[in-house]
Amino acid sequence: MEGFPSADAESLAKAPQYNGQSGSFNSAYIAALAYLADEAGVDAARLTDELEAIRAQGYAVTDSEVDAGVWGVSVPIFQRANQAVASITLMAPSTRAAQHPEALIEMTLAAARRISERLKAA
Repeated sequence: MEGFPSADAESLAKAPQYNGQSGSFNSAYIAALAYLADEAGVDAARLTDELEAIRAQGYAVTDSEVDAGVWGVSVPIFQRANQAVASITLMAPSTRAAQHPEALIEMTLAAARRISERLKAA
């Protein structure tokens, strides 16, 4: 990507904010994704497919991807339709989250919807 320094792209691709559930979600909305994937040595097509699935379901879930024994779900916060301006993440010990992951996902989705509605109304 012209005008995008490779040192910055490499740093971004390896940064914690692009790993785990929050990172997966944040990456789903990055315009420079193909460039970052290339710089990090990641299969861009596979990454694109995974991120499209995250966008389609509306959330990202990981378990022990960054920290062993930590489960998390991230959901976007929108200011306008299809304009994610932030995300909300819920993290829990994997053993506890395994008991009721659907409920945790739904609670996080509901919180993100409430925040998004307030942003849209402002």
